[in-house]
Amino acid sequence: MNKKQYNILLVEDVKIAQIVAISTLEDLNCNIDVAENGLCALQLAGKKYYDMILMDLGLPDIDGFKVTENIRKSQGKSCLTQIFALTAHLSDDYKQKAQVVGMSGFMQKPLTVEEVKHVLERLAPHSGK
Repeated sequence: MNKKQYNILLVEDVKIAQIVAISTLEDLNCNIDVAENGLCALQLAGKKYYDMILMDLGLPDIDGFKVTENIRKSQGKSCLTQIFALTAHLSDDYKQKAQVVGMSGFMQKPLTVEEVKHVLERLAPHSGK
């Protein structure tokens, strides 16, 4: 895998899920910022470039779909940030809604090193620092 350090925004409100995801991402040499709710995610995404955002869909204030939609609107068409739904719910309805709001795909909870590594390898040529 590419040795580049990736900047990742983890949007997750459940502490144990944060710990698992952070551990997985650290194993892959990622720099991680954590947002515990949608408002915090919007603020962080507005201040810093992220190679990837892992977006929990069931946040306490604004759902992950709406947060993604707002990030896409604020960053415009040139936005290179990949946003992946981070969820245990992989229904067709969720997948369709994720595509409509501009999500890049899904990652199932709990994250695995293999799954994240596969996505990061695909990001390598598109990452814009």
